[in-house]
Amino acid sequence: KVRALWRFLHVLGLVNNPSEQALMAYVKRISRVDSLRWAHQDYERLIETMKKWAMRALPTQVRALYTQACALPATPGRMRVMQQVVSTLNKGEGYDVHWDAWELLSKAIAMEDA
Repeated sequence: KVRALWRFLHVLGLVNNPSEQALMAYVKRISRVDSLRWAHQDYERLIETMKKWAMRALPTQVRALYTQACALPATPGRMRVMQQVVSTLNKGEGYDVHWDAWELLSKAIAMEDA
């Protein structure tokens, strides 16, 4: 999960270097160990700090993706996904809600217009 979050932070534009070496430097700074395999007691802390980091950009990116998706043709499939987005965002705030919305919006944008 730590590696997946690291890659997601890169997709969000928050991590410039998605390499394993850059991740290990982050792990060392947060957990004070030289390898992710030795950070097992700090996995939760690493994950939570990365989620907080993601939340600096995620709400803004969700709004931008929502605008982009709304500008696309309203196909039945896309409309179903957009309804799921609204339902998801109505659940509240936080990383999980925004990540789910980001995933759904990415799906809506990638859908064929036919």
